[in-house]
Amino acid sequence: MLTTKAYEFWFVTGSQLLYGEDVLRQVEENSKTIVNGLDDNPQVPYKLVFKSVLKDSESIRQLESSFQLLDLKMVEPSIIL
Repeated sequence: MLTTKAYEFWFVTGSQLLYGEDVLRQVEENSKTIVNGLDDNPQVPYKLVFKSVLKDSESIRQLESSFQLLDLKMVEPSIIL
C-alpha cells in the first residue's frame, strides 16, 4: 500500500486595502468557503488550511517570515478560476 506524508497546504488570498473593509470581509468569507469545500472533498488527499487575506507588503513579509521560522517550503502559487 502506498503511503504519503500528511502534508498541510496553506491557502492564502491576496487583496488590497483600497477595496474597503466590506470587500475584504467578503474575500475572506469566499476564501474560507473554497478551503472548506476543497478540504471536505475526499479526492483532495491533503489538509487545506485558510491562513489569511494578505492586504499589503508587510503582511506578505510576515508570512514569508513564518515560513522561515517553521522551516516550511513554499509551493508555486496557483490560481483557481
